[in-house]
Amino acid sequence: MSMLIRDITFSTMNTLMKSSSLRSAFKLCRQNLGISTVADRVNSMQIVNRSTTVSPCSNFNETANSITQNLIKSYGIKNENILQKVVDLPILSNSDPSEWRKVMEIFTFRGSSAIVSVQTIVKYPALLKLSSSRINRAWDDWVDCFQETEIVREMIEKQPIFLSISSTADIRSRYEQLKHIVLSKKAVAQILITCPQIMFQSLTELHNVSDYLSEVMIVRNAAEYSKSTVLGCSLQEVMVRHEFLDKCGKYKPPNLKISESIPTGNATLSEIYDTTEEEFACKVAGVTLEEFVVFQSMFAKEWESRKTNSDETDSDDE
Repeated sequence: MSMLIRDITFSTMNTLMKSSSLRSAFKLCRQNLGISTVADRVNSMQIVNRSTTVSPCSNFNETANSITQNLIKSYGIKNENILQKVVDLPILSNSDPSEWRKVMEIFTFRGSSAIVSVQTIVKYPALLKLSSSRINRAWDDWVDCFQETEIVREMIEKQPIFLSISSTADIRSRYEQLKHIVLSKKAVAQILITCPQIMFQSLTELHNVSDYLSEVMIVRNAAEYSKSTVLGCSLQEVMVRHEFLDKCGKYKPPNLKISESIPTGNATLSEIYDTTEEEFACKVAGVTLEEFVVFQSMFAKEWESRKTNSDETDSDDE
C-alpha cells in the first residue's frame, strides 16, 4: 500500500511540475486515490437527475387506466391537453371503461363529434354515473319540447348537467314559460345555456321574475331576455336594481302606445343585471357605490318585512 501511494504521489508531483497547476494536481491525485468531494457527488447527482426527468406528456400513459386510455384513443383523440384533463380528475381516469363507452356511444349516435363528446364528459363527469336509459330519456324529453335535434344537441354539449334532470314535467314547464317570454326556440336555448340555474330554481320564482319584467318594468323586446342573465336572478335581485334606478330617475316605464322599436332611453337588461355592483352604481345609475350599498341594506330589511307580512296573511287565510 505504501509503495502504491508513493508511486501515485511521485507521478502526481511530476504532473504538477509540468502543469504548474496546484488545483489540477490535487484533482488528479484524488482521482488516482478514488477520493471524491461533495461538489463531485452533487455534480454526479445533477447528471443523473437530468437524464431521468419524466416528460409531463407521459403522465397519461403512467397514471390513467390503460383500458380507458385505449378506449379514448380508439375514437381518434390524440390531444394531450384533453388526455391530461382525464388524468387530473380521478373520477374520470378511474371510472370503469364501460361507463366511458356508454356515454361516448350515446353522444356520437346523437351527432356529437368524438372530441366534443370527451370534452363534454370532462365538463360534467357525473354523466359517467348516469344510466343509458336516464340519459336517453332526458335527451328525448328535451327534443320533444324543442322539436329540434340540432338545437338540443348544441345546448346539451354546453350544459350537460341538463341530462341529470329526470322530471319530464320540470323540463316542459320551464321550456314553455321561457317560450312564452321570448317566442323563439333558439332564444330559449340561449337563455338556458347562459342561465342553467333556471332549471333548478322554483318555477314560481321564474314566473314572478318574468311577470315583474313584463308588467312592472314593461320590457317588450324579446331579444333583450336572451342577451341577459336576468331570468336566472331571484325576484329580490331584480327588484332592488330596478327600484334603485327608478328612485335615481334613471328608469322610466315605456309608453305602451309607442312602438317597441323606438328606443326607450332606459338601460338594457344586460346593462342592469350583468354588471358588477360598482359598474351598475357608477355607470348605469350615475351614483357612487356607497349609495347603492346603503340602498341595498335598506331594501333587504324592507324585503324581509314584506315577506313576514305575506306569510302572516297566508296563515290567516288558512
